[in-house]
Amino acid sequence: MYLQVFTLLTLVTCALGYLASGAIETETNKWGTVISFCTYKGIQFLPGSEWKTTECMDCSCSESGLHCQGFGYAAGAFGPPEGCKVVNDACLVRMVDAEDELEDCAPPEPNIQE
Repeated sequence: MYLQVFTLLTLVTCALGYLASGAIETETNKWGTVISFCTYKGIQFLPGSEWKTTECMDCSCSESGLHCQGFGYAAGAFGPPEGCKVVNDACLVRMVDAEDELEDCAPPEPNIQE
């Protein structure tokens, strides 16, 4: 049951992921060559570049511009079960005990009445 709930939460959050975009930029160098690039956090990337960040962003630069989308922890909003909270573990979503982050969350078993 816990795995099914976690899988459902993951699917929902992937659909709601964070997006960022920006226009392609150009500049002309001293020899007259026009250079196209995308700028992400002050770094220039050539079209065709792809990268992932430690902030859990999956980015690419194309002729149409910069496109970044959150993955893992940055994919969207999570609704952990009561007594649990979601933490970022190297971009992986980890549900931990709300009182002790070193303990994995063990949500209460559903009370199924027959």
